[in-house]
Amino acid sequence: MKKTIWVAAVVAVVASLSTALLFEYSGMMRPVVKVEQVSGAPAQSVLYSKNEAGQLVPLDFTATSEKVMDAVVFIKSTHKLSRNEMGRQGMPDPFREFFQDRGFSPFFQQPPTDGGQPPVEMGAGSGVIINEKGYIITNNHVIDNADEIEVALHDNRTFKASVVGADPATDLALLQIRAEGL
Repeated sequence: MKKTIWVAAVVAVVASLSTALLFEYSGMMRPVVKVEQVSGAPAQSVLYSKNEAGQLVPLDFTATSEKVMDAVVFIKSTHKLSRNEMGRQGMPDPFREFFQDRGFSPFFQQPPTDGGQPPVEMGAGSGVIINEKGYIITNNHVIDNADEIEVALHDNRTFKASVVGADPATDLALLQIRAEGL
């Protein structure tokens, strides 16, 4: 028994040493790094734009954002849920029937409403005024199925908006507000 343990230990040591020597000899343990040229300063990427005088200056995003801030709007959409839409929330009907018989019925009751009013689903997002006629471009998912759309401008004025067009495939929508001084 002791002889078997000693033989196994010697074989393990010889195998370990052979593997270590093989790695050392083949150079697999040391990555080769070849330095072609050393520069004193790290590389930097800088974007440039032209100022009013036509000179190249580093790009400053703060000036650009101040110029376009008035065109960015907040959009709030509301959608009153119908009885069919309220029933679709939660589990499909086969599961509802299965669990109602086992004491889970409180979890499947319709949500309470205020004064008989249907529950309201709300969405929010941003948009950009694209011209002085009040056209606003936004994402379709922000206004999809909305009953009412309200737009808040940067100066805190709010307007009701109407949908001019929408494309779910590209998730874009075009709204219009009736406002002056855009």
